[in-house]
Amino acid sequence: MKLSGLRRRRLLGSLRVLRPSIEALMQLKSLGRLAPALLVTFFLLDFKAYGQTDTNWHIEVVDSGGGKGAGAYSSLAIDRLGNLHLVYSDFAAATLRYAFRAKGEKHWDKTTVDAAGGSFEGIAVDSDGRPHVAYNSPKQAGLRYARWNGKQWDKFVIDAAKTNRQISIQLDSHNYPHISYYQELYSDGRAARSLKYAYFDGVTWYVQTVDHRSGTGAWNSLALDHEEHPHISYSISSGYLGFASGNQTVWNRGLADFVDAKGKRILDGDNSLAIGADGAPRIAYVNTTDRTVNFSRQDKNGWHPEIIDSLVATGADADRVALKLDRNGLPQVIYYDSGLGSLKFAFRDSKGWHTETIDNGNGGQFASLSLNEDFEPYVSYYTTGGSELRLAHRLPFNAAPKQ
Repeated sequence: MKLSGLRRRRLLGSLRVLRPSIEALMQLKSLGRLAPALLVTFFLLDFKAYGQTDTNWHIEVVDSGGGKGAGAYSSLAIDRLGNLHLVYSDFAAATLRYAFRAKGEKHWDKTTVDAAGGSFEGIAVDSDGRPHVAYNSPKQAGLRYARWNGKQWDKFVIDAAKTNRQISIQLDSHNYPHISYYQELYSDGRAARSLKYAYFDGVTWYVQTVDHRSGTGAWNSLALDHEEHPHISYSISSGYLGFASGNQTVWNRGLADFVDAKGKRILDGDNSLAIGADGAPRIAYVNTTDRTVNFSRQDKNGWHPEIIDSLVATGADADRVALKLDRNGLPQVIYYDSGLGSLKFAFRDSKGWHTETIDNGNGGQFASLSLNEDFEPYVSYYTTGGSELRLAHRLPFNAAPKQ
């Protein structure tokens, strides 16, 4: 029997994860003839754990895409009434689409935001339930912004420079947008590769460079604190995770992740930022060096990182991580392990971190997380298995989740 390339990579990845435990078991010579049988049993049980999908999750198809790969770069938001808003494009980024579903309904209404396409888009919903979308254009230079006025999409170019990679958008109490993004090129064609920030004050758009250093901000995440000051977590190509706080005129930059005790750089990938009720930032991020998903919280003594889970493979554009805080300020995190082809969910309580598998059918790329008014998680994502956009909803936490 021949294994496909993907199945072979997933099997080898699982063996790499299990190798330390297998070697330890084989060294127990006192087991004698029982060792091989226990080894096989151990492997099957552990491999099954990587292959199962947790029944706490309900999964549905939002857009099958007609074989064009609908759901790439999806971004999900839930408004204060519980309505779902989704923005996404096909895998070629040829068309930027928007989908809406009212709370309690099953039907999705879909429309085109920009026929010229979009990539790495982000969505936020204002207090009137109207969506705001920030995105890159694959055909035209410039940071793009679109808002629904109740009848049609109003579209603007905020920054004419060539942009690419991650975009993060938030709305303040006046429903004005704030956007963090990555500038790829200067207007003269020179490489910029730097983190930028734009905001609207009701009259004028303002554009700032947060970090001028080359290789900053390809992965970034924006959050506003209670005074509506912006904070951004972002990747640095030299091998660190950056963190910047601003007051609309000055940015204070630092590091949220350092070299380890052996002096090894931590090469960070995607990251997601949230500000707690106490004003302290929390970041979930991917450590591509050690292949782990991490969580870190800042206080007066600095940053306090902890490992959520280990990954078989990571580093691709589709390998996302997203963080939200529940009503008690506890983190909920979703992330994709491309080595296993699995989308996972993790939450923390007084006993530590707990993980669940949402989808293991090569589904979970470009995942986005949002919580409803009851703090129940909803996740949008793309699946190569069906080349479609899916939505997963976790059933209420009315019983101890399965481990």
